[in-house]
Amino acid sequence: MDNMIEIVSDVFDIACWIRSLGSYKVVYNLDKRVFQVRDAYSNALCVTLYDRLDYRSVYTVYSTMRQHADEIFALVERHNAQLDRQAEYNAQVRYEQTLENIRRMI
Repeated sequence: MDNMIEIVSDVFDIACWIRSLGSYKVVYNLDKRVFQVRDAYSNALCVTLYDRLDYRSVYTVYSTMRQHADEIFALVERHNAQLDRQAEYNAQVRYEQTLENIRRMI
């Protein structure tokens, strides 16, 4: 904790908003020059934020809370399925282009 400063208050009360979401504390990591949200009891790192506290900070903490895990996993699954479909389409296009190139050579 020597390289961190706990943020108790700030101009826009972002630290207060984050603390209201759960048992969190906001610290500024002097080595990495970013704000971090840590568990208030165990000091475990919960999420690394940005170089300044703003609305993104509250949104990031809120959206990555354990209660939203199902939504996050569903979003990841949809994204992975989309990537798989795109990869299959690209493979099909490359296959057809290769066949067309072979036909031209014959």
